[in-house]
Amino acid sequence: MTLNFKKNITSNFSYLVIALLVLPVFFINVTDSHDWGGDFAQYISQAKNIVEGKPHYETGYIFNDNAPVLGPPAYPAGFPLLLAPVYLLSGNSIMAFSIYISLFLFLLGLLMFAFFKKYFNNLISIILVLIIIYNPW
Repeated sequence: MTLNFKKNITSNFSYLVIALLVLPVFFINVTDSHDWGGDFAQYISQAKNIVEGKPHYETGYIFNDNAPVLGPPAYPAGFPLLLAPVYLLSGNSIMAFSIYISLFLFLLGLLMFAFFKKYFNNLISIILVLIIIYNPW
């Protein structure tokens, strides 16, 4: 075997390891319900408006100037644009949104590993990815 072949096998094996370690994200995050905190509803409403061709900020949310910490009048359109295809295909399915977002988190783990590998060894890269992916905050 040549040195490059061994290096490729080791590199591919490290991607398999990180994929297996990040895979539980699906079992942790995928659910058919949601909690009542957070801003998910406004993001989904904005995605719905994008699919229906309405201005994304016209969600019906009434902004309270006396309590601005509850949420802005509208969020930027980036995340709702990512959610729009899911809304188009499955409507207001919390399970579909949950799977979609978990897929992005899984792919982010692989992408971060590829980035960290340029600066650190495989073990440090795996540890950094796991700290970031499984951080609850």
